[in-house]
Amino acid sequence: MQNNHIKLITCVLFILLSQFAIGQHTTVKSIISGQLIGIPVNDQELYIEYNDIFTGKSYKYKPKVQADGSFHQLVRCSKKQEVSIYYNKTFKVILQPKDSIYVKITQKGKEINCLFKGDGKELNEELNLYLSNYYAKVTSKEKLDDAYRDKSYSEIARFAKKLNAKISKQQMLFKQEVQCSEDMKIWLDAQLKYNYCSVLFNYPFNHMRLNKLRRGEWSVPAEYYSFVKEMPDISEQYYLHSELMTELIRGFSSYSTYAFTQKYGSNGVTLEMGNPEYLYMDIMLECMADHPNIRQLVLGDHMHRKLSKNNVALYAELKTQLKENISDPIILEGLNSHYQSLTNGKVHSSVQLSKMKGATYHQIIKEIVDKHPTQLIYVDLWATWCAPCIKAMKKAPSIHKKYAGEDISFVYLCLGSKEPDWNVVISKHHLHGNHYWLNSEQSGVVVNKLETRLLPRYLVINNGEVVDAKEFSFSPSNPKTFELIDELLKKE
Repeated sequence: MQNNHIKLITCVLFILLSQFAIGQHTTVKSIISGQLIGIPVNDQELYIEYNDIFTGKSYKYKPKVQADGSFHQLVRCSKKQEVSIYYNKTFKVILQPKDSIYVKITQKGKEINCLFKGDGKELNEELNLYLSNYYAKVTSKEKLDDAYRDKSYSEIARFAKKLNAKISKQQMLFKQEVQCSEDMKIWLDAQLKYNYCSVLFNYPFNHMRLNKLRRGEWSVPAEYYSFVKEMPDISEQYYLHSELMTELIRGFSSYSTYAFTQKYGSNGVTLEMGNPEYLYMDIMLECMADHPNIRQLVLGDHMHRKLSKNNVALYAELKTQLKENISDPIILEGLNSHYQSLTNGKVHSSVQLSKMKGATYHQIIKEIVDKHPTQLIYVDLWATWCAPCIKAMKKAPSIHKKYAGEDISFVYLCLGSKEPDWNVVISKHHLHGNHYWLNSEQSGVVVNKLETRLLPRYLVINNGEVVDAKEFSFSPSNPKTFELIDELLKKE
């Protein structure tokens, strides 16, 4: 009897904790399953994809398709949002936490159709009916690309207005012929209200991409972005049209970058101007002063990108400012979870972490030599924000193994980076070796002495003297590097 009471209490506690977790906006799993009928099974062609506008993550799933064409996929979901299913054609579904959606994809000749069962059946049928039979008559990706490529910045505004008029006409026809659900009406309203701005936001980047233009060769004038002031802020009900919201987030990010460049120039911010990250944040807040809902989505997306580049110090410094401008708990929890996942990592026990004491280039070199009394010292200069640096360092274990037992040490100097970010990168990527962190002043003297701002950079120290290599930079991907190291070790 006592055991039964304990089991009952445990069960009740589990239910309460689960409800509490859901109440705290914890991301939960949803299910998308289905079957391919009349289609040769190739699971490489089937995938599910979406951008989570609340957690700043992009998800792409490739379900395993069974011999009978069936598939089953668990999908992370924060709130009601749009998901794409691709199989020779794109289908859209609106998914919400704990949904179980069943999709039957059939092919007859060249025609591919999609039938729905389970949760959201009516809404998803309406959405795909509208996209294939109504919106498809308005435009296509190819037509949009033609407009982005060929039209001037003034012509694209007229194009976007005409496009919206066509969308409005097709929506009216759809509503007359289909008794659509409330969620479908919200999706349609979001499209009509923000498609014009989305096209204009997308234009500058796509015009340059499609015409193969580089930065500095072409730009829209400042008055181009006047449409931003006229754009209404989004309401939370429109979040379900998450694909469009993603375009608006990216659009406002690009607009903020444009405004930042207009104010501070294309060469960036000098030391006298202040911290560029703080200045950029100020510009973002200024650009979105009248759009508090889109602002919190853009700020969340921006900080997730920064955290993905290991900027944990920046997040810690801006945490208070972010809380002042982000009210959605899912966005805040997503950022905090991302931050915790980075900072909770452990550095391998074999890794040596130290700070340099020297103030000049020669003092730093002498300090390295004193700490590593071997004939040769291979020095890797890198930064936490430098992706090629980190990629190259991942090959370090094989290099260390190659020279195991030889009279050589491997040293890694981190330049121009925050100390917390340094710790995170080493733990996140499971880096090995002797690592040293240089503060901004030390980083400056090293960079100035080497007369380069490009990283990664490599040095070889032989018996206390830096080896001069004019033909190559001791890159670990260059066979000449190790030919020279082998030669120096044999000479000794």
